[in-house]
Amino acid sequence: MISDFINLSFVEKTEDTNVFSVELPDIYNDEEDVMSPCGKVVVKKDEEGFFLINIVLDESFDKLSEGEIYNRDALIESVMINLNIQMDIPYVLSDVTLVDKSGEYKRSF
Repeated sequence: MISDFINLSFVEKTEDTNVFSVELPDIYNDEEDVMSPCGKVVVKKDEEGFFLINIVLDESFDKLSEGEIYNRDALIESVMINLNIQMDIPYVLSDVTLVDKSGEYKRSF
């Protein structure tokens, strides 16, 4: 599954928002371990401590995931695992919106 290869790289932080780049291995690069950006994750915490997470995948996601199995729930879970590691975000307090070529998909934990 393509979600097994997802990596998040920190991009910027503002007062209540963190932005990460979604990256996948670049299968078209001859060098090993080259990651290419293919989307972004915006994490915002509301006044009640609830996390609003928006995942937006670029057109390059399709090219980089060519030949792999893509499942929206698996991708969201992979992003959540990465966010938990990097920001200690609990699953139970999160609303996630994923935007890909098929449209918008929402999931609450």
